[in-house]
Amino acid sequence: MVFQRQKLVFKLKKFIDSELIKSKMTVVLKDILPLNQQNVFISNEEQLLKKINSMKSDTYAKLQIVTDFDHTLTRPDGLTSFDMFNKCPSVPVEYVQVNEKLKKEYGDATKTVNMSDGEITEHYSQWFRKVYDELKAHIEKFPLSELDEQADKVKFRYGVENLIKTCEEKEVPILIFSAGMGECVDAVIKKNNLQSLPNIKIIANYCELDSNGKVLGVKGDFLMHSRNKNEAIKHYVKLDEHFKEMEKRRNVILMGDMTGDVGMVTDESCNIIKIGFLSLNGKQNIEETEKNKKKYLDVFDIVLLNENTMDVPNAILNIINNAY
Repeated sequence: MVFQRQKLVFKLKKFIDSELIKSKMTVVLKDILPLNQQNVFISNEEQLLKKINSMKSDTYAKLQIVTDFDHTLTRPDGLTSFDMFNKCPSVPVEYVQVNEKLKKEYGDATKTVNMSDGEITEHYSQWFRKVYDELKAHIEKFPLSELDEQADKVKFRYGVENLIKTCEEKEVPILIFSAGMGECVDAVIKKNNLQSLPNIKIIANYCELDSNGKVLGVKGDFLMHSRNKNEAIKHYVKLDEHFKEMEKRRNVILMGDMTGDVGMVTDESCNIIKIGFLSLNGKQNIEETEKNKKKYLDVFDIVLLNENTMDVPNAILNIINNAY
């Protein structure tokens, strides 16, 4: 009888200890201060916490970062990669004018004309093909050295350096997707002394050049834009050994500033925390703001409205590191 009582007490103590350990391991939203800011919106709190705690349990070993570049890693009020190129002194005014015309013609059309997702994707494909046709027609010598100077004008969001440093220390891969010009992304990465980091991989559009630097078109047989990143990843996985290692990492923090960026990871077996940066210019009324917010919340787990920092992604990294 005494023995049975001791056995029961032992089991009860073991159960209480395990529950205490579990409670210490489990994170709740109030523990994550950046997620409690007024400009942070969460589509499903229960689901988000489940994803965060799963990543915390797995630690960094199964984690990777997949992110857009323009206005995601970089500040929304700064230059894009295309802006960098257009501001190079040797780029002909004629090209800049044509490029702006195409941007207005194709970019504005998606906002004013009711199109299906498939129609918008094809619309963007036509737009980007014309951009590279114009590059081929106007650029006699690609301004690589001038891009280094323009890179000074591109600023990362506050906290990007901390995110990259943490990922470097913990050997977490960072996959940067850019529908912009790869040469411009490279220049910014180089300017910030990040080009030698083995954990950073860039996927972007690069120009095919002849021996004199004349643009011949886009390099390769796939032209990426913001609406076909889901197809881009399938294309590059076939070509690059680097992705075989990344495919083993089933936990993903995905970041983007457009709804199409969620297509950067399409594997439904992955545990993905999708973070969307929604930057509005102040001209929208309350109804338009709410409409945009809802559109982003339909595809992202977390929506950051007019946020200039990486506080939320860095907080999640700290949780995975058991720093909270």
